[in-house]
Amino acid sequence: MRSDKALRNAFRRLQLSTADDPKVVVGMLFAALPDDVRRGWDALEFDNEGRVAFAYQHPQYAHLLTAGFTCPTFREELEWILAQFEQGLPEGDVLDIGAGAGVTAAVIALATNRSVTACDPAAGSSEAVAHVADTVGVQVRAIESSAGDLPREVLVNTAVVIAQSVLAHFEFEAECGCRAEEHSAFFPLSQPWGTSW
Repeated sequence: MRSDKALRNAFRRLQLSTADDPKVVVGMLFAALPDDVRRGWDALEFDNEGRVAFAYQHPQYAHLLTAGFTCPTFREELEWILAQFEQGLPEGDVLDIGAGAGVTAAVIALATNRSVTACDPAAGSSEAVAHVADTVGVQVRAIESSAGDLPREVLVNTAVVIAQSVLAHFEFEAECGCRAEEHSAFFPLSQPWGTSW
């Protein structure tokens, strides 16, 4: 499937906005979130760690609370990642490090028909990844783990590793003047990894 179509289809199914206007994005998010979830999120306004934990306590809404509130920057980064696949990356499995709720992993799986593993250390993230993958209609393997603790067989079978926004300091709803290329990282693999990173 063409990557732009895959992204639009996945975002529509997940109730994520493809708009560039932040007011439209927030309006769509508020319409998709139950009042109690929205109030709980708002109560944690200055507590990013608390918001992450809260998001994964609500796996069916975690993608809205994490990726959703960082749109359109998140979407722009994802478009750049998809363009790298279209330009040619090594064939094989994909590993998404710091996958969060699994939106990127699900869109990559839909657009490329590759086997995708989503890795995130946050408690409850695997349930959120499963919900997102099921909603999008793809299979994504979810692993609740830090990158350093991944099983060797995952690393040996991986051709491409994605780390979207992992290496950048981030705050929910914060503006970033970064280019997407500087905000995301790709690590094409030509041989199996060792045990250290």
